[in-house]
Amino acid sequence: MLATYCQGFHSLNIEQILDTHPLVVAPDLPVETVIEQMSQVSGQGCALATVELETMHPEAKTKFSCALIVQNHQLLGIFTERDVVRLVAAEANLTAITIAEVMTQPLITLQQSDVHDVFTVLATLRQHQIRQLPIVDDRGGLLGLVTQTSIRRALQPFNFLKLRRVGEVMAQPVMQAAASTSLLDLARQMTQQRVSCIVITEAKQQGSLQIDLPIGIVTERDIVQFRTLGLSLAKTLAQTVMSAPLFLVRPQDTLWAAHQAMQQRLTRRLVVANEAGGLAGIVTQTSLLQLFDPIEMLTEIEQLQQVNEAQTAELSQANQQLQATNQALQAEMAERQRLELVVQNAYRSLEERFGVQSAQLVQTDEALRQERNFIAAVLDTVGALVVVLDRSGKVIRFNHACEQTSGYTAAQLYHRELWDVLIPPPERATVKAVFQQIKQVQEPSQYENYWLCKDGTRKLISWSNTVLTDATGAVEFVIGTGIDVTEQRQVEQTLARQYQQAQLLSEITRRIRESLEIGEILHTAATEVRQLLACDRVFIIQFGPGQTSQVIQASMRMGTTADSALHQRVDGLQPMTDTTAAVSVCNDLQAETSSLQSSTFLQQWGAQAAIEIAIYVGEQPWGWLTVSQCDRPRQWQAFEIELLQQLANHMGMAIAQAQLLDNLETQVAQRSQQLMQTNQQLRQEIRDRIQTEEALRESQQRLIGILDHADEAIISVDSQQHIVMYNQGAEQIFGYSLSEVHHQPLGILLPDVFQQSHRQPVQSFTGALEPSRQIANRRRDVLGRRKTGETFPAEASISKLQTKTGLIFTVILKDVTEQRRAEATLRHGEAQLRLITNALPVLICYVDRQQRYLFNNQTYADWYQISLSDLQGQSVGEVIGEAYYSQAKPHIEAALSGQQVSFEADVTTPDGNSRCLLTTYIPEIDAQGNVKGFFGLTNDISDRRAAERMKDEFVSVVGHELRTPLTSIHGSLVLLASQKLGTMPPPAQEFLEISLKNTQRLTRLINDVLDLERIESGRVTMAMQTCPLTDLILQAVQAMQSMADAKAIQLTLEPTPVTVWVDADHIIQVFTNLLSNAIKFSPAQATVWIGAAKREHEILVWVKDQGRGIPASKLDTIFNRFQQVDASDSRQLGGTGLGLAICKNIVQRHGGEIWAESPPGRGSTIFFTLPDVQ
Repeated sequence: MLATYCQGFHSLNIEQILDTHPLVVAPDLPVETVIEQMSQVSGQGCALATVELETMHPEAKTKFSCALIVQNHQLLGIFTERDVVRLVAAEANLTAITIAEVMTQPLITLQQSDVHDVFTVLATLRQHQIRQLPIVDDRGGLLGLVTQTSIRRALQPFNFLKLRRVGEVMAQPVMQAAASTSLLDLARQMTQQRVSCIVITEAKQQGSLQIDLPIGIVTERDIVQFRTLGLSLAKTLAQTVMSAPLFLVRPQDTLWAAHQAMQQRLTRRLVVANEAGGLAGIVTQTSLLQLFDPIEMLTEIEQLQQVNEAQTAELSQANQQLQATNQALQAEMAERQRLELVVQNAYRSLEERFGVQSAQLVQTDEALRQERNFIAAVLDTVGALVVVLDRSGKVIRFNHACEQTSGYTAAQLYHRELWDVLIPPPERATVKAVFQQIKQVQEPSQYENYWLCKDGTRKLISWSNTVLTDATGAVEFVIGTGIDVTEQRQVEQTLARQYQQAQLLSEITRRIRESLEIGEILHTAATEVRQLLACDRVFIIQFGPGQTSQVIQASMRMGTTADSALHQRVDGLQPMTDTTAAVSVCNDLQAETSSLQSSTFLQQWGAQAAIEIAIYVGEQPWGWLTVSQCDRPRQWQAFEIELLQQLANHMGMAIAQAQLLDNLETQVAQRSQQLMQTNQQLRQEIRDRIQTEEALRESQQRLIGILDHADEAIISVDSQQHIVMYNQGAEQIFGYSLSEVHHQPLGILLPDVFQQSHRQPVQSFTGALEPSRQIANRRRDVLGRRKTGETFPAEASISKLQTKTGLIFTVILKDVTEQRRAEATLRHGEAQLRLITNALPVLICYVDRQQRYLFNNQTYADWYQISLSDLQGQSVGEVIGEAYYSQAKPHIEAALSGQQVSFEADVTTPDGNSRCLLTTYIPEIDAQGNVKGFFGLTNDISDRRAAERMKDEFVSVVGHELRTPLTSIHGSLVLLASQKLGTMPPPAQEFLEISLKNTQRLTRLINDVLDLERIESGRVTMAMQTCPLTDLILQAVQAMQSMADAKAIQLTLEPTPVTVWVDADHIIQVFTNLLSNAIKFSPAQATVWIGAAKREHEILVWVKDQGRGIPASKLDTIFNRFQQVDASDSRQLGGTGLGLAICKNIVQRHGGEIWAESPPGRGSTIFFTLPDVQ
C-alpha cells in the first residue's frame, strides 16, 4: 500500500497542481484596484486553460493570494498578500502608486520542461522560501501558477499523512497579540517578523500557571480584505474582526486529520492547542509540504515496508497457532452457550412469573425470591465469568468468579461503566465499539480482550455475549460470559516454542543425515536460532592456532549484511577443557561483569546481552556458538540456554561426522589414485596424439586459407630450389599459374642478373640459427621477373623448416613497384619545394605544438646565421631571442589555438642592426579539427617603412610649400572675381570662376593631405573630453545646412541622449566629412539621416543617404587614400578621395571602428563606434 502511495505521488504531473486561472493584471493599474481584484473569488482571473467554474474544486474558489503582472504576454513580476501587508504597515497611499512600482522583482519562475515531478516544484518552493511559483513555457509565456493550496489539493489521494502527527511539523513559537491590538500594528508585526498570520490570545490563570488561550486569528488575507472594505486599520481592533471561534487541533492528531480540516474549513492554517487549551503552535500548508522530501519519504516507506513484512510474518505464525487452538475454544464456547441458555431460561421464567396477576404475585413472592437466590447462587457457583450490563454499559451483575479474577467486588463496580475500571486504555474504544455492535445486531457474539486487574496484572478473557430485550424489542441488558484464557495462551505459546525447538533440532538432524555439508548445517543452525530466539546476531566461531579464532558462519537481523562478519578474526579466545564451564550468559554487558571470552568482539558489533556456548567435537573443544541482542539488555530464559546447548551438541556431532567422512574419502581417494595413474597415463597419451593430429589439421587448414587470400607472393622451394608451393598472390604478381611453375627451378621467377647473386644469401641462411630473415635491405631491393619478362622491385623475407625429406625454404615477397614510384615522386617534390623556399627572400618555417622547428628554408638559416641541421628541433624562443619572442609569444599561442595572425615587430639582427619584420602565422589543422602546428612567413619591411616615412615627409614639405603660393593665387583670383580692379568680359569672367574653383579644390586637397599626414604620424594630440553627442551632431548639421539647402536635401537628426568621451573638433570633422559625402552623392530633394544608439560599452553612430550606393567590391577599400566609387563625377563634385581616410584615422584614434553598408539600389550607410563615457 505504501509503495502504491509513493508511486502515485511520483506520477503527479504539472497539470494536476497547476492553477490555470491566476489573477493577471497590467503594470499600470493602481495598487488599490489590484487589491480589490485579489479580494474577488479565484477562477475569475485570466483563463489560461478552459475550465468550467462549476466543476472546480470548492477550495479553488477562494480569494486570490497573489496577482501576476503581465505585459505583451511577458511576465514582469508578482504581487502577494505579504506585499499588501508590507504596504499597509508602511501606511503607503495605495491609490497613488501603480502595481509596477511595488511588485516583486526579479521574479522566480520555473519552465515547464524543467518540471520532472512534483518534487521539483516542492524543492523550488523550499529553496526560495516562497508560496507561489509561476510556470512558463520555453519562450517565457505564462502557463499558470503553482501554489501551496493547489499542491495540497492534488495530494488528497495520498493519505499516508495518517502516519505523521501534528506535533512533528507544527511551527513554534507562534506570533501572538492581544485582542486590543489594532490591525495596523498587526500588519507591522507581520512585516517585521515575515509571518503570514498572528494568533489572538487571552491570558488565563489556571492554578499556579498562566496560559495563553487562543481566541482568534488574523491573517494576511484578512488584512487585504479589510483594506478593500475601506476600514481604518489604525482604529480597527483585532477583537472586532478576528476569525473566531477557532478550530483547534492537538499535537497528537494526525496530519491527515489536519489536512481534512483545512479542506472542510477552506483555510490554510490551523492553531495547535495543548492539553490545557494553551497555544502550542501552528500548522500550515508549508508544514504539510515540508514532509514531501523525496529522500526522507522513500526512507520512511522502506522502513515501514520492512516493519509491515515482519508483522505480516508474525501474524501468519499467530494465525497458525490460533487455528491449532480453535478446537479447544470451540469446546469452551459450547460450555459457555450452555450456561447462557441456563441464564436465558431463568430470565424467561422470571418474565412469565411477572405476567401473573397481583394476587398470584403475592403468593409467589417467596418462591420468586428463592428462585432469584438460586440463580444468584448458580451464577456465583459456575466457574465462568458472568457480567450483566445495562444498555449504557454500567455493571448490574458481577459474579463471584469475576470478583476472584479481577480483585474487585461487585459493590465496587455496581453502576459503573465496565471499561472505565477493567479495560486497559488502549482497548477501551474497541470494547465500546463491540458493545454498540452487540446492541445493534442483538445476536450472540464472541470476543477477546484484556482485563486490568486491581493488582495491576492483565488477564485475557474470552467472551460470549448475548442480549435481553424488553417488550418493545429494545436491548435491556447485555450478558457476557467469559473464560480466563491467560494461562491457556501461555501454555499454547510454550507448546509452540517447544514445537519450534523440536522442529529446529529435527531439521539440523535431517541436514546432518542428508548432506553432511558442514557449511550448510552451520548456516541452517545460525539462521534458525536467530529467528527462533528473535535475537539480533548469531556467530559461530572456530578456534585457530594460538589464541586466534575466526567467524565461519553468521546470521544477522534484516538490514545488516552477514558477509561483513564472515572470516573476521577474533583474538583472545581459549579452548575450554572443562565442559562444566562451557556456558556463559550475560544479560547486560555494560552493567554486569561478563565471563564471556568473546565479549570484546561482540561489543564491537553492538551487543548488549549475549550467550556463549562451547562446541565440542568428541572431547576436544572446537569453537563457540554466540547469540547476542544489540538494541537492549535481555533476560535470557532457561529454555533458550537449554536449546542452545542441545544445538551445540548436535553441531559437534555433525562436525565429527563430517571430519570422519573427510578422512575416509581421503583414504579411498589415495588408493583409487594409485590404481588410476597407469590408466590415466595411457589415456593421456591417446588424447595427446589425437589433439596433435587435430591441431595439425587445423593448422594446415588455416595455412591454406592464409596462403590463398594473402596479397603477397608466398613461395616454398626445396633444398634444390625447386618450387613446391605457389599461392594465388604469387600468380597475380608473376603471372604464372601453379601448374606452370610447380617443380620448376626458382630461377624462372628471377632476372638473369639476379639468379646467381641470390644463391649466396640462401646458402648462408641454411647454416644460420635464426628461423627467418629479410633478404634485402633499405639500399637494395630484391628483383623479380614476371611472365612478360618485366623486372620489378620487391621486398622479401625467407624462413626455413626442417622436414623428413629435407629443408624447405619459404619466401614471402611483396611487389613494391608503386611504393618505390611514389617515394621517388615524393622525394622529387620535396626537393623542388626546398629549392623554391630557399630561393624566396622570405623567412619560412614550420613549428609543431611544442614550439620546435621542424622545417626552415635557407633564408631563415642565413638570417639567424645558424645551419639548417642545427635549427631542426630547436625551440622558437632559443632561436629568435628573448626580446623578439616576448612580442611573438601571444601570436604563437593564437596560431596554436587555430587562428591565422599577422603582426609587425622591431627586432635587432644578430649583426646588431635594427630591422622591422612583418610575420604571418598560418595554423595546420587536421581532419579532426586538431592543430598540429603552424607555418611562419616573415618579411623584412624595413625598407618599405623607410620609404613610407620619406613619402610622408615629402608630402608634408610639398604641402607646406604649395600652400603659400596657392594662398596668394587664390587671394588674387578672389580679388579679380570681385571686380574691384575693373570689369572683365564674360569669357574672362567664366575662365576666372573655373580657376577659382580649381584653386579651392586644390586647397582642400592640400589641407586633407596635411591633416591625414599629421594624424597618421601621431603629431595630432586628441583633447579628450565628455561631450553630449547630440550637440556635436547639431554643430556639424549647422555647418553643412547651406550645402544641403542648395540641393533641397533634408537633414534628419534621430537624437539619442548619450554622452561620449571624444575630441570634439575631430568628431565634428568626421560628421562634416560624412555629411558632405552624403549630400554630394544624393539626388535633389532627398533625405540624409544622422542617428546614434547605445550599445553595451560603446555608442553606434550612422549617416544614411539615398544616393546610388557603393558596390560590394569597394566596401572595404573606400576608406583607403584616394579611393573613390566613381572618379569621374567625384572630381566634378569636388571630392579629393581623402575624406573617408581621415574619418577612419580619427575614429581609430578614438578606439572605434568604421565600416559601410550598401544594399543594392537603397543608398548607403556609414557606421562608426565611439567610446561610451562610462
